[in-house]
Amino acid sequence: MEADIIHEGFSKSIQQHGLVYAYFLADGDSSTYCRIKDVYVGITVQKIECINHVLRNLNTKLRNIASNAVKRRYISKEERSLPRAESRFKRIGLAVQRACRYYKDLGNWECNWKDLREDIRNVPYHIFGRHTNCKSYFQCSKKGQEEDLVDQLKSTPLFLEVVDAIDRVASLARSLIRRENSNIVECYFSVCAKYLEGKRKNLGSGSLYHQRISAATLSFNNAKFWAADFYKMIHCKSPCAKWKLEKLRSVRQRHQPTNTRKPRIISFPFLKAGRGDDHYGTNPDRPDLNEETLQVEMDSIRDSVKVTKERQEEIQIATQDQSNSDL
Repeated sequence: MEADIIHEGFSKSIQQHGLVYAYFLADGDSSTYCRIKDVYVGITVQKIECINHVLRNLNTKLRNIASNAVKRRYISKEERSLPRAESRFKRIGLAVQRACRYYKDLGNWECNWKDLREDIRNVPYHIFGRHTNCKSYFQCSKKGQEEDLVDQLKSTPLFLEVVDAIDRVASLARSLIRRENSNIVECYFSVCAKYLEGKRKNLGSGSLYHQRISAATLSFNNAKFWAADFYKMIHCKSPCAKWKLEKLRSVRQRHQPTNTRKPRIISFPFLKAGRGDDHYGTNPDRPDLNEETLQVEMDSIRDSVKVTKERQEEIQIATQDQSNSDL
């Protein structure tokens, strides 16, 4: 449904507004882009990734690595017991943000995004103490004699998972150099959710949905008490004094500084969660197998892949000329 709505809006943009939407800002989870990429003849819509969503997804992957919740590799306790491991992981997202901020201020985005890509790919090496390829804006000289752990970690599952997560972010460098976000859209949807009362009611029939969305739009663009502006627009005269006071109060409330909350603390639960607790859980840590048990497990795996002589001949016949196949 979401993809259909956005596709309709793009396809009617020239007819209704005389505009071509050349850019599409969305989060990394959106699958709508394939529907609108070629909606205009001769023009390809470019997708810009929201930097907030990219960093949030990166931190989620880093938390999975810290808690050994990745699916492809097993990360041992020794790897997750690195000195200052949590502070190193917190610096990864900050380093990506600093790189994006530097290249956005530098300008010439169409050329500099390649340098941003290389700097983001260098972040794992920067975090683990190797600063040979770090640019001056990272201010690595202030870190003192930091131990270089790259040679020790470069073949470990932990380092490989961090590199994979960073490579995904680096592939989006062309979008990240703009440092665009969808905050204003999220704010608008929060206002719509208040007027629609969440998803508890079916407002699709009739005109209830359109009326409430229109009210939410007026509230978002003007002020919480938008009825005064609406009244003046329809009747061409000012509303009563009480409405004027309410309008001024709502405008003042919108522009007054809000109580700034403390930023959300991002934590990486090294050795606190993951594939089982030391003492409890369905998948606790287990000691290494002794030689006898290990030999039994190896024999069991070997027996499971054994096939008869007849089956071997069938497999050989079925896989002949495999190198000449077009698949």
